[in-house]
Amino acid sequence: MLLNVHIGGQWRYGETQEEKSQLISEVFEILAKKGSGGPDWRPGEIAQFSFSEQPYSDSSWPNNRLAISVNTSSGYGGLIWFFNGDSPPKGGAHGKTWVSDNPEPPGFDPQVVSDPGYPLFHDPASTLPMTMAVRTVRTLRTIRTANAELWGVEELVTALDAAGCEHYVNDTLTFGQQSSILTRPSDVCAVFSLPGRDNHVPHRDRHYLGVMHKHTA
Repeated sequence: MLLNVHIGGQWRYGETQEEKSQLISEVFEILAKKGSGGPDWRPGEIAQFSFSEQPYSDSSWPNNRLAISVNTSSGYGGLIWFFNGDSPPKGGAHGKTWVSDNPEPPGFDPQVVSDPGYPLFHDPASTLPMTMAVRTVRTLRTIRTANAELWGVEELVTALDAAGCEHYVNDTLTFGQQSSILTRPSDVCAVFSLPGRDNHVPHRDRHYLGVMHKHTA
């Protein structure tokens, strides 16, 4: 599985675990150097991560990707996961966007850019300590999801454990051919089910992510 990263108008790639780890380190060095601020003030840079079997390019953008930005001056970062509306419909993830959520946001604006073009910045409630943001991205290289394939229960649990995020089975939504997980303290609910006819997954007897939302009750 190839790790693709778009940053500074260029594509970078990592195939082996060593290459992926090195690539992530290099990307965060670039993000740190181009972070918000400086004597001439700049909004900062974002890096976009995705997996594929074949390398992406400017003519073949991924239909789902994780965008991350950091501000070393404030010590915070932010993440956005895009799932393009023009990608093949695959459960509740189709055409959605998720933004990082901090249940204990900083009491100031850490100036973490979300779109350097305008520029636009993350709400403080969407920013995370840099160590947590970096750990989340490094967890990506252990999750084998390609192109628009869905996350399995095992992959999400692995990612949550690696990030030190508490989680447990949601008994209310676990029954029949579906299962559910709740995270703490952010109360994000993930619901999994058996793959549909059009879902191209390696194991048809496993549960895959269908819906992810903020738990309210």
